[in-house]
Amino acid sequence: MIKLDLKRITVRPDRSYSGKYLGVQKSGAFVFNFNSSEHLKLSTEVKAVFFQDQDNKADWYVGFGKDGDYPLFKKDESKGRMSYSFCNSALRDRFLESYGLEKKTFRLLVADNPTIVEEKELYKVERVV
Repeated sequence: MIKLDLKRITVRPDRSYSGKYLGVQKSGAFVFNFNSSEHLKLSTEVKAVFFQDQDNKADWYVGFGKDGDYPLFKKDESKGRMSYSFCNSALRDRFLESYGLEKKTFRLLVADNPTIVEEKELYKVERVV
């Protein structure tokens, strides 16, 4: 019999994110799931805007407003809940580059609480590893 010194490791999702995701697909489609769409109060009336921390290129933030860069479209509806999306492969490439990833689909967690930067309400998005 082999004797190994093993320690059980259980990693639970950070509760501050509560299942709020932004999926980024290989095609360049960005999809805010139902939970993130509700939490962020998304609609087709606002546009998304992304900011990258220049000191730590893997840190990204998203905000919303009429003067944003990416118009949102209704993606899917279920039981009265809506998800929203937009498509931009150049932005996808910037994310991939900042994370050192090849072209692939990945998921970002959307923070529960905003960070206020220069009077802008921004939500940190972090890559799910």
